[in-house]
Amino acid sequence: MLSVFSMKIQSLVSHGWSLIPIEVEVLLTRGLPDLKFVGLPDQTIKESALRIKTAIKQSGFRWPEVEQIIVNLKPNHLKKSSRGLELAVAAGILWETQQLLPPPDVQNWILYGELNLDGSVHQPEDLVYVDDNEMPSISVITGEKEPHIQRPWLNKPLGLISHLQCLLNPRWELFTTPPPLTPPAMDSIFITSEQAELALIAAWGRHPVLMAGPAGSGKSLMCEVIHGLSSDPSLNVQKELWRRQFHTHKNIPSSYFWRPLIRPHHSITVQGLIGGGNPILLGELARAHHGTLILDELLEFKQPVIESLREPLETAKLRLVRVSGFENYDCRFQLLATTNLCPCGDYIPKRPTRCRFSLTKCRSYSQKLTGPLVDRFQLLAFSHRWKGERTLSFNQLKTKLHHLRNLFSVNQTDNAVLAEASFNISSWPLLERKLLEQLQGSHRRLLSTLRVSQTIANLKGKSKPNIDDIEKAIQYTVTPFVELQRWD
Repeated sequence: MLSVFSMKIQSLVSHGWSLIPIEVEVLLTRGLPDLKFVGLPDQTIKESALRIKTAIKQSGFRWPEVEQIIVNLKPNHLKKSSRGLELAVAAGILWETQQLLPPPDVQNWILYGELNLDGSVHQPEDLVYVDDNEMPSISVITGEKEPHIQRPWLNKPLGLISHLQCLLNPRWELFTTPPPLTPPAMDSIFITSEQAELALIAAWGRHPVLMAGPAGSGKSLMCEVIHGLSSDPSLNVQKELWRRQFHTHKNIPSSYFWRPLIRPHHSITVQGLIGGGNPILLGELARAHHGTLILDELLEFKQPVIESLREPLETAKLRLVRVSGFENYDCRFQLLATTNLCPCGDYIPKRPTRCRFSLTKCRSYSQKLTGPLVDRFQLLAFSHRWKGERTLSFNQLKTKLHHLRNLFSVNQTDNAVLAEASFNISSWPLLERKLLEQLQGSHRRLLSTLRVSQTIANLKGKSKPNIDDIEKAIQYTVTPFVELQRWD
């Protein structure tokens, strides 16, 4: 006699670069011996029916001869795609037909594994996307790992089974230790005092920076220095970065794991930068999350590509809507951009320059730097001012920032995203308030000045800026932007 109760098992389906839990409901009913999936399965799941049937029979178990097997995947509205749903379905059939007794704590199990025709189980490659923070009381049961597959990063033991016959006796493997952090090594790099000041401000506050000036003045090197001075990612950020990097590069070198450094070529398309397509593929902005996006030779990028940065820079989020569906993802990164200001590469504001191009040609070249885009950079630096001897080493700057990060809270919000209300300007002394009121430019210039002055104060070991810090910040957040607008 058939049971009127269905067997319910938890499993996982792919969603972008994450795995989300779903419920697999297995029910036997009178009918032709067939396996049917409902609940918006994709073609991969549908094709697994014959593999599941063969694996069960080759493992010495019985396949129902006079019952139809209905597998309902919940929630029903979500399109399902999965590499490892087969283990959960096979286990549900064996438990529903009472060929195996379900363990008493089966509701705390998530089964996720791929089946071979002989009944052996192996670990899906995308199990690396699992996030145990979202399911703290759940144990993941999967197959044995192939040598080329990355281990999932879990804070709990992982149950491994080599065959369907071992379903009730998983081998528990201890949790995975985090890969070692290996920040960029730049021991041989030395920079000037002006460069060091900019690098410390940009790295501490993670401010968006535009560096403009003559060719060969060290702008690209500064981008790498600022990236190398970034703080080590927290444990939760490391987990997220691990999943995102695996989504793009299946074989992550074990010798390198840190904040991503994304440096697209200037020929990149809008879709390559922000993502898109059918199915939706995520672009370079998503890969740069929690890391650094470097746009070298900014004015060589196509205008639509440059303008597509405006919204992500403001909100740190992007929503892609296509015929196949939509994707929401975070893209909080530090933007570092470099550019020459004219085709010859030698133009400097307030300084006459002789070259074979006309003034009209030079102005048309810089027109890609539209006001709204430039306004989203909190710092602007002209590289021709980086004079003097290169006496400060990268390691000296790294040591200073490490000391300051130990002094302040390691979980503090990046100064680049501090809200205006957090400064409580109304309580500041009159002199500081008057100075802020006289600032030129948009409201973003005021907010950038506040954020950068906070960073300058932190670099001095203070928690609140004073008038000296504000005046220093203006040299990066207001004065150069005014100079950039003048072609004297």
